Amino acid sequence: MNSVFLIGNLTTDVELRELGAEKQLAKFGLAVDRGGKDSETDFFRISAWDRQAQLCADYLAKGRKIALEGRRLRRGGGAVRGRCLRRRLRCLLEAARASPGRPS
Repeated sequence: MNSVFLIGNLTTDVELRELGAEKQLAKFGLAVDRGGKDSETDFFRISAWDRQAQLCADYLAKGRKIALEGRRLRRGGGAVRGRCLRRRLRCLLEAARASPGRPS
């Protein structure tokens, strides 16, 4: 089973693309803290299609906390920052729920 459940904050505004008749693609970044004393943060690139894409564009913005369910896609490239390798994982959104209120 390939399912992921993530709770985190958007690191970018939603980028919505029109890909022809009734085809839309939304992409945004998500930061998820692992928690704990020396917490690390994982970064994900999230993609959503069609109706989900439009809903993301309408209701999500940078800084907004969301919970989402999706599928993990292949691993993206990494970048070295300081002495740590930052990897950006990719996920395909299947369902999302935003926290109430405005982004912080």
